[in-house]
Amino acid sequence: MYVEFKAINCFGRSVLITPLAITGVYPDSKCVAVSLTKEQVKNSPDTDTDRPISRRIENELFVYYDFPVYWGGAGLWGAHSTPAGALAEHTTDEEPTASSDSGNESKLRSCNEVTGYHVHAVDGEVGKVRDFWFEYETWRLRYLQIELTKSEKSRQILVSTKSVDQVIWAASSVQMNHSTEKFRFAPVYSPGSTITRDLEHDICNHFELHRYWERPPEL
Repeated sequence: MYVEFKAINCFGRSVLITPLAITGVYPDSKCVAVSLTKEQVKNSPDTDTDRPISRRIENELFVYYDFPVYWGGAGLWGAHSTPAGALAEHTTDEEPTASSDSGNESKLRSCNEVTGYHVHAVDGEVGKVRDFWFEYETWRLRYLQIELTKSEKSRQILVSTKSVDQVIWAASSVQMNHSTEKFRFAPVYSPGSTITRDLEHDICNHFELHRYWERPPEL
């Protein structure tokens, strides 16, 4: 995962920054603090954020910023579940781990691209992707915000990423492993409201999913 910033004084150029560089997120002031200098951001590798990001491009970013790569381990961040854990063991003389995948293979897509994708249950289309919710401590994508456009009344719900079967890029569609009936009676989410633990309980109970916060940290 990366956060895309529009860098000022850089001719409006978009810059990709790994969560490893983010030291704080302040929703009230709409501010994100990073451990980088203006010069580092200004001279960062050019990246076309309108296109899928390949592992080769990721390697260039990690080498430039001197951060540990997240692939090559059992965790979300190497051998760790959080960026903080990965940074704690990182030394400046480490080299990015070579990937066995094709360096030019497209790995990552922008949330902007996936917004609007059609969502399909096992027995038919149910709606469209409207937004994404991630967990700040781990930067793990937790929920897709989906608008149910095929029901009697349009409404929005949150669906765990654990419910995603596959994403078909060529068809701009997200395939889910639940029935249309399951989506129809899912807990309603009010766009813009805070996601409470009670709502997460309801979502997990409805879709019969494990509560991620009640088990050891995910790798």
